[in-house]
Amino acid sequence: MLRYRTYFIVVLSLLFALASTVVLMNWLVDPLDVYRVVRKEGFNSVKSSYIPYARLAKPSQIERGQYQRLAIGSSRMLMGIPVANAAWAQASGPSGLSSSGFNAGIQGADLRQIRDLFEHAVVTSNV
Repeated sequence: MLRYRTYFIVVLSLLFALASTVVLMNWLVDPLDVYRVVRKEGFNSVKSSYIPYARLAKPSQIERGQYQRLAIGSSRMLMGIPVANAAWAQASGPSGLSSSGFNAGIQGADLRQIRDLFEHAVVTSNV
């Protein structure tokens, strides 16, 4: 009976350690650019495209980023309109380039998804 209990504790401890390692690595590497814990050149600055997960990542990025300018739309907004352009800085008023912006365009978004993203941005940030 004692050997089974020891075996069970060892297996349970190893599973917990493995799950904790996976969670910690995802938190540090941040593949969807949501947590932004570590910003180091060459560590996690180059990420694969997260476009398939944009519907999951963008609302969290809007909430955590607290952007002053937000571009919301479909793929035309995502690919065609750069938020870092000087025209956006002029339109933002006297603060100019100091105000931050974010392109929250989502590929294949319909009007309901765009409206939901806009309502989420209004509720969770100071856009």
